[in-house]
Amino acid sequence: MGEKLITDVNKICDEYYEKTVDFLSEVIACKSYSGHEKECAYSVLHFFQKNDIPAFIDKRGSVLAVSTPFSADVNSNEDAHSWVKKVLEDAQKNDAKVLIYNAHMDVVTADNKEDWTDDPFKLVRRDGKIYGRGTCDMKGALAAMAYSIVLSKKLDEISPYTSKEINSLSKEMYPESQSLPL
Repeated sequence: MGEKLITDVNKICDEYYEKTVDFLSEVIACKSYSGHEKECAYSVLHFFQKNDIPAFIDKRGSVLAVSTPFSADVNSNEDAHSWVKKVLEDAQKNDAKVLIYNAHMDVVTADNKEDWTDDPFKLVRRDGKIYGRGTCDMKGALAAMAYSIVLSKKLDEISPYTSKEINSLSKEMYPESQSLPL
């Protein structure tokens, strides 16, 4: 089981790498200064919607999304805490893995253009690195986490693995670590 899971994950990750970088470029282009993240939030929400991932923007403007092998429909009348709690309870009953997405999108202003070699709101690749406003904090991780939910769904379509199987494989690969309760 372990070798097939690793092969499946590597194949999917290779297939989606450039798509992840393209999405990162899209969120870097958002001037999501603290308190003004609406454009970026809708960009992230649209990303999840087009990938059939249940998601919504909560009262504070944060995007929440989940990946489960069962239905996790969004009810616009539900608050974030109740929705996430329900998803986790359903997952526990079904011994299913759940990925929950929540990441901040705000960046510090880039007021002085003279301080920048490149446009801070345009993704630039140079010397094997990616540059752009918020790439390290936190938009790079935001794009990676968003695509991890899409990839998890894709992996479930290829071969659904239970949380016990994934924890078992984790223990095989990293015996010194503890598995997280899913």
